[in-house]
Amino acid sequence: MAMALGHAQPARRLYRTAEALRDALGTPVAPADRDRHEVILAQAQEQLDTDTFRESLVAGQRASADEAVEGALTILRAMTVPLADA
Repeated sequence: MAMALGHAQPARRLYRTAEALRDALGTPVAPADRDRHEVILAQAQEQLDTDTFRESLVAGQRASADEAVEGALTILRAMTVPLADA
């Protein structure tokens, strides 16, 4: 979702965190999701300079599960559009 809304750096960081968690749990990306997964990563890499892309990768790899969840919630909060008063 972050990548779809143009937030490449947080998207890359969250993808790397998810990848590290999947590795730790021994659960790879589902075959049905691999193509979409690779497209999103390629889009993030195109939008970020090399150093920022690498920094996002390292930050994501180091994040704990709690930090990953908090990061995802922070991104979602930032992207949420307030509803108009009824």
